[in-house]
Amino acid sequence: MFRILQLLFTTILLSSLLNAVEYRLELKKGWQLIGLPSDIDNMRIFNNENVRLVWHYDGEYSEWLGYSPDNAIDDKLDNLNITPLTSVKRWHGIWVYSYEDWEIAVDDNTELYVNSKDIGKIDIFKGWNLISLPYKTVLSPEVFSGLKVWKYSDEKEWQTNTNYSFLDFPEIDEINTKMGFWVHTPVDKTLNLPELSGELSSPNTLTEMKNRVTNSLIIGQRKDNFWGWVEKRSRYETETEEAETEETETTNNALLNEFEPEVEASSTIFPKRLIVTGDYLYALSQDQKRIEQKVLESVLFEGSSKNNAQTPSINLKNGKTGEIYPSSVNSFYVTDSGERIVSISDMEYSGESFAGRCREDRTFISIYDFDNDDTAQLRRHILFDGTLYDSRMVGNQLYLFLEFQPCIDIDYPKDYLSDIDECRYPQDTVEYQHLCYDVLQDEENEKLFRYNYEEPTVNNLYYEPRYQYIDQNYSRALLDPQDFLSLNRLDQQGSFFTVISLNTVTGVVNDKISVFGEIAEKHISQNSFYLTYKLSPVHISFEEYRGRTRIEKFNFYPNLEYRASTFIDGEPLNRFSLDEYDKILRVATTDKLSWAEDSDEVGNRVEAFVEQTGGVLARVGGLENFVSYFKKVESVKFFKDLAITSVKGDKRLYLTDMSDETTPVRAGEITPNGRIELIKYIPENSTLLTFGVDQSEIGLDQGVRLDSFNLSNLKDPEIVSSRVIGDYYNSSPVFVNSEALKYNNENGIISFPISGGESVSSADSGIYSYSISDGGTITQNKMLSSSTITDERIGDAIFVEANNQLFSVYVANGKIYTVKVEK
Repeated sequence: MFRILQLLFTTILLSSLLNAVEYRLELKKGWQLIGLPSDIDNMRIFNNENVRLVWHYDGEYSEWLGYSPDNAIDDKLDNLNITPLTSVKRWHGIWVYSYEDWEIAVDDNTELYVNSKDIGKIDIFKGWNLISLPYKTVLSPEVFSGLKVWKYSDEKEWQTNTNYSFLDFPEIDEINTKMGFWVHTPVDKTLNLPELSGELSSPNTLTEMKNRVTNSLIIGQRKDNFWGWVEKRSRYETETEEAETEETETTNNALLNEFEPEVEASSTIFPKRLIVTGDYLYALSQDQKRIEQKVLESVLFEGSSKNNAQTPSINLKNGKTGEIYPSSVNSFYVTDSGERIVSISDMEYSGESFAGRCREDRTFISIYDFDNDDTAQLRRHILFDGTLYDSRMVGNQLYLFLEFQPCIDIDYPKDYLSDIDECRYPQDTVEYQHLCYDVLQDEENEKLFRYNYEEPTVNNLYYEPRYQYIDQNYSRALLDPQDFLSLNRLDQQGSFFTVISLNTVTGVVNDKISVFGEIAEKHISQNSFYLTYKLSPVHISFEEYRGRTRIEKFNFYPNLEYRASTFIDGEPLNRFSLDEYDKILRVATTDKLSWAEDSDEVGNRVEAFVEQTGGVLARVGGLENFVSYFKKVESVKFFKDLAITSVKGDKRLYLTDMSDETTPVRAGEITPNGRIELIKYIPENSTLLTFGVDQSEIGLDQGVRLDSFNLSNLKDPEIVSSRVIGDYYNSSPVFVNSEALKYNNENGIISFPISGGESVSSADSGIYSYSISDGGTITQNKMLSSSTITDERIGDAIFVEANNQLFSVYVANGKIYTVKVEK
């Protein structure tokens, strides 16, 4: 009952607080074609001495309607049997002839009176239609592909998306909310503009590609004042935004730590800093300037003094000097035969030019032939613009996933004002807000002015990422129209996500694809990658606050290509909210309700999709509120047939059975002890391991903790074993480097490093090993070695089997530690 009363009260409260958005339209002298965001029930808004005529074309009935505040003109319209224009529906366009420049203000009440699911859907009818966009946005004309579109620009010229061989009209550069425009359709249809604006399209020429990126950069820099929108913000909205800003701290880190994806029978490999191939071990040196090659047998059986001696290595600069070379290696690959090594480095370089500053973040790739003696032959260095997001190696093909942010420097001219002195003295009145909301004072001459956002001056522009083979004295473009895709929505802070296929035998880039847009999340699976985009608009209503998301699927192996797409309700929280397993995409999304201030009440769902012919990701199943309604999901992580979810302000982890993606089932929950930093799921024996910090009842840290849970019955999971190592002074590098924790599935053994403490009750530094039984019971083998391991110096770890013995190999403090593990 209390809940119902609270809902009723907050609904009434919102009705009084949640005001409309005021939409200001500037009318110029002469004819203009403008758009209207709201219904106009009568034409009094145009009862102005500056207005001569208002026309609208009704596409549904194929007729013109007219209105004039001048009685004489209105009588002429009547004599010509012109249907009177007494009202205009929202999202329609109108022609207005004005004698002078002036502006009108219209309240946009769309969000209060239109179902949020219907916002953005416009009905058009066979023939010509005069419409406008239904929400504040800027779209590319590609949104209306297959339809004829005509636009009358502010420069009093016609633009079109249709090529006529006998006419020479400029192409439409953009379609924004302030304008009306003509659309011709051969059949009646409904345009779902949010979905259409979320689609990708390709330009036909280099010029069109450059214009599309440049327009998006300019539009993305536009100030709110360009639109003439004045938001009448309520106390509710302000406090809600502040509350949302504060909710950035994650209470559970375990689901945000990432292990290498578990893929079966995969030819895809991942970059490492410690690799065993054949009879050799390859390790990145402590200073990250060398990749050292060691004989594996010597490393395992001849002691640390032998395996840490000077060995054949690849020096980063290969005997060369120069500013184009990076200072360190991040990770590397070794081919199966061990004959080729590929190193990956981040490189920061800032030149004096605008382009040089824009290209500050780069990725440096080096390919070496290593013939297992004392020499390493450089095959090629390659430098790419952009930051490395991730990489994969399949056979001889290296796949790079790069991010690049284009740069633009814009100034807006100042339009100085006269006869507006009242704006010099701020007042808390509606009149002052209407007249002076965008008026500024020049500090140099104290004159009042407005920025002219319609005519920006582009001082500098660098939009095109490039790459260079260092043995050649020129760079090449990473963008080609045939390999380029961009969102149809232009008002976004867009960046490039480029995937490159590099042949490590020839050292040549042989394929690439670039996507430009405001990408929300990225997920890379075994052979595919997925990109998500938040669709505009996101609306507040009394019933829901729900965003929508578009998901695009691409393959990178065996061919680099676009594959399919879908739309989903809600938004993924992060990249872990997407997962591909057995060619099925699983996605977890959330949305929230807006009834009450500081509300944590949310809806959530998990859905499964499979690629079908025709470029469609078809939904094959799902579950609404897979955690629980009124739970604010923090993060979701998928593990083969299981999804694990953390919730804000709740230590529990919620389980979802994903063994049948068509019908996911809400299962049980577990309550880890202490603060967990990492989780490891072992599907072979249905065991979940949580790794973190043991805590007292009052929240004091008191040692490193390892717990195991038996999940054989997902609806009723149970804790099986717990181990606490050391005390407050102990920690583990695993907390910051998940690759330091290793599990050997064949022998059921887990090992990880512990850094030593300062008290008599502290555990010694070393590598600790535990056996995990089929039922999840934890049994300590022993502390394998003692060393001065610190959080900062621990590197990756691997298990190696040799002579029927199992070894754990770690890099710590710049040295390789090898310890025998009891099976």
